[in-house]
Amino acid sequence: MGLLCALGSSLAQTLLNITSKERIESLKLSGMEAFTVMATICAGLSVPLLWLSYSQDTGNGILSAVLSPTDGMPLLALQIVSMAAFAYHVEYTLNFLFVALCTPLAFSVTDIVRRLGTICCGAILFSKPMTMLNVLGVVVSLTGVAAYTTVSKRAAARARGESKEWAAQYSALRDGSSEDREKQPDLNRMGDSSISLGFSFSSLSTPKSSTDNLQIGKNVLQAMQLRRQLSVPVPTCTLRWQDLEVAYRTAHGRRITLHKQSGSVQGGNMLAIMGASGAGKSTLLDTLTMRKTLGDVSGRVFMNGREQDEGFFFASAYVAQEDNLIPTNTVRETVEFYAELTMPRYTPPVMRKRAISERLQAVGLADKEAKFVGGKLPGGFSIRGLSGGERRRLNIAAGVVHSPPLVFLDEPTSGLDAFSALCVMESIRALTRAGHAVACTIHQPRQAIVDMFDKVLFLACGHLVYNGPPSGLKKWLTESNLWDPERAMTTSITDMVLDCITVGFEKSESIYGSRTLRDQEDVERLAEAYLNSISGRAITPDATPKSFVVLNSRPGVLHQYWTLQRQQLRSSLRSPGTLAARIGLHFLIGLLMGSVYFQMNRSYIQPPDGIWLLLPLPLQRHSSMPEDRVGVLFLLALAQTVTPNCAMPFFIDDRQYYTKEAAARLYGALPYHLANVVSEAVVCAVNGVLASGIATLMAGLPLSGNWYSTMSFLVSHHMCASALVQMCARLAPNQDVAFVLSAGYIIVCMLFANVVVKVATVTPLLAWMRWCTFLYFSMAGLIEAEFAGTKEQDFPAGDRVVDTFRIRWGDGEDAHILSEGDCFKCLWCFYLFFSMVGFFALKFGSKSQI
Repeated sequence: MGLLCALGSSLAQTLLNITSKERIESLKLSGMEAFTVMATICAGLSVPLLWLSYSQDTGNGILSAVLSPTDGMPLLALQIVSMAAFAYHVEYTLNFLFVALCTPLAFSVTDIVRRLGTICCGAILFSKPMTMLNVLGVVVSLTGVAAYTTVSKRAAARARGESKEWAAQYSALRDGSSEDREKQPDLNRMGDSSISLGFSFSSLSTPKSSTDNLQIGKNVLQAMQLRRQLSVPVPTCTLRWQDLEVAYRTAHGRRITLHKQSGSVQGGNMLAIMGASGAGKSTLLDTLTMRKTLGDVSGRVFMNGREQDEGFFFASAYVAQEDNLIPTNTVRETVEFYAELTMPRYTPPVMRKRAISERLQAVGLADKEAKFVGGKLPGGFSIRGLSGGERRRLNIAAGVVHSPPLVFLDEPTSGLDAFSALCVMESIRALTRAGHAVACTIHQPRQAIVDMFDKVLFLACGHLVYNGPPSGLKKWLTESNLWDPERAMTTSITDMVLDCITVGFEKSESIYGSRTLRDQEDVERLAEAYLNSISGRAITPDATPKSFVVLNSRPGVLHQYWTLQRQQLRSSLRSPGTLAARIGLHFLIGLLMGSVYFQMNRSYIQPPDGIWLLLPLPLQRHSSMPEDRVGVLFLLALAQTVTPNCAMPFFIDDRQYYTKEAAARLYGALPYHLANVVSEAVVCAVNGVLASGIATLMAGLPLSGNWYSTMSFLVSHHMCASALVQMCARLAPNQDVAFVLSAGYIIVCMLFANVVVKVATVTPLLAWMRWCTFLYFSMAGLIEAEFAGTKEQDFPAGDRVVDTFRIRWGDGEDAHILSEGDCFKCLWCFYLFFSMVGFFALKFGSKSQI
């Protein structure tokens, strides 16, 4: 009986803990309120004790209850009845669940107390303490009931207010009658939490308000199910452009590449922008997405009746033709990365995970979550991963994970086989069913793909020649005298239109027929005729601007930094070039230099022999030990200067990721730069410690025993060299120029390091260049850390060596001598300078030119 009670107690306690935790989280209680609820639950244990002890006092006594196990069932039934009455009395039916879970635990605790009392004190002596326990139980129970009632009422009132707000907001979202966009529904508080609060509080609150709460929950659920099955709903949106034109200034005058365009796309519809190569498809798409940075752009673009502004980037997604996926990420990590950067900062983690799973399910990649994206890595490595069609679908899922109302795609089927293209378009079509407004350029699609679109827009030489449903193409061709019945028997209507409007080459009548456009003048006449035909057509009204939600509460700089930092470290650890090549290279450098200079001589003089034994110490033959140690320090510092160039391909490749993602406003330059600097500093620290530690320990450096100072200089020098390489990678237009900049600076560092050539012997016309090289300060600090304070038979030989390499700022007696600490500070000033220049080059120089 005792074992069963113990097992029941453990199970009940586990269930109680789980239930309590979930309930407290769902109630969104403060710290003090949560503590009150937990204390009340614990205090509830005294209620069964009270009832149980009362029944024993009026019955046959405690001893008989202990010795007679058959009394257990009546007592248990009495407990359940009393708890039900207690729950009904306070009108909170949820209390019954908590108290019922406490029943086995209370029964076992009571049983243990009775047995201990019987054994230790006896039945007679135990009756008075039990009476005191009754009084204590009454006091604790009444206090707990009052506290729990107060907290529950406050939570229920708060939930009712939030539920009414959600219901009103989602009704406004459905009907398009909200007051302003600031009062739009909080998309990140939607999901199971809104439904559970709407319904569960109907059982938590008093019977009078249960019906109201239940109706609120139904309203929320109805609004959520209205054409929005995603965890993050898609706001209603309409995009309209009017008289859009793009021109370039050339030596021969103004060249117009996109003539005056007008059109629109609504939520739940899919628009195809089609035409021959050079017709202006990408120009139109880049202009609509505010990505056009070159040329003169005129015209107006409206989003729900409101002219485009910076908020457009938060309400739209642009999926480029070439994906920007990181090969070392898994499928789910890729979408998680974009979700962290695009979904509002207060999105609950549960909702974010659900949105990711929904998007992967929508594009058919739910079963490939753990698979690497794959592709080529910098340095010649490659990872097996997704196919071309799967990568394209993953790119779409990553772009729309935050449910933007506008989705733009640049040739999503380019380079795919027929089946993969159809799968990709099915995934895009699923976006429109969720409420997205989709516009995409597409090249030579099959007829099955064209039929998926609600509207098609054909461009020819930058002119608009048709904008309407695919079913109207035949009528338009007939009215334009371009319909060819014979060709229609063997060619799809889409191919017929593309063949007709493509000019710029000689068209054979046997292939293209007689009814086709021959030159640009024919295109202009066709465009003018089409514009005249639609001039009196009513324009589709925009959605009410106030009914649109601009998702402008994206994560802040700190959240962006942590997201990018995790991504940078993950990429560094999974890249074979980082782990194998760079770490292996530094290990070999340290091992090779340590073996060549293994246990170097530690004496300043050669071992005296013969007549040299009679000479005083200053006149004895000096050994080559100082020159050898300076040489190994110079080689070690030079190796730490050169090896960061191995990471140049990684920096160049990473800059391309930033350029594309910054154009989409995913994050800013500062968090990206900081994440890059920190991750590279970690790698450099590991590499520097590995190479320098092995070499110095094997060679017996430093002579002064100040090993930590030497290691600090070498590791800091390596980090400074890495910052130099990063700066060159961001300043240069390509990798070749970056290598030239880095190599040229390193050569200057070698010349003015005060080792190979003494700077005192250099002409003053060039001697100033030593102040621009960080190796000059590193060598001065390393030599001082190596020899300072060392003596040979009480002769300060080490200080003599240090004096020959000291850095003097100024001339004559007023010259300031830089100490080891000053050199270390100068080294870090170089690091900060390289890092800052790299940051500004990244911010202002790494911009896409479209």
